[in-house]
Amino acid sequence: MTVHALGKALASDLHRVALKGRGFKKSGNTFSREHEDYVEMLQIRGSDWNSGAEPWMFYVNVSVRFTNLTNSFASQGSKYDADGRIDRIVLEAPGRFELTRQNLNEVTSMLASLSEKASHLLPGLLVPVRERASHGLYSPIPVPATWLAGQA
Repeated sequence: MTVHALGKALASDLHRVALKGRGFKKSGNTFSREHEDYVEMLQIRGSDWNSGAEPWMFYVNVSVRFTNLTNSFASQGSKYDADGRIDRIVLEAPGRFELTRQNLNEVTSMLASLSEKASHLLPGLLVPVRERASHGLYSPIPVPATWLAGQA
């Protein structure tokens, strides 16, 4: 199995084991689910530095698009209003993941748990994101404290 196929297997397993039951739809390595006023997205993104040999290194991005804001960044043609790496939302998450044939089940299980934690924490981070999006501004998740204090 190539590392490319290994990444596809991870995405399929994660969707089947954890995300589909929580309402996520899958498109490639991106998973999305609709909430009342926003769309939550998780994306498995391979590192640009992968060599084609194991381990396959990847990151998990968490993104949000608001569905009811007419002036939002996403309404201007972007795919989302805000995004960030999962380790910025779930502090115990690693910044980078390494996948091998041997640890596929372990990584799938870890991502199932981390994605559930991120989904639980995300609504609490969206107040400043929504405010910025209403003015057509992109935001990282979480919005840096200095931005909240009006310093950026």
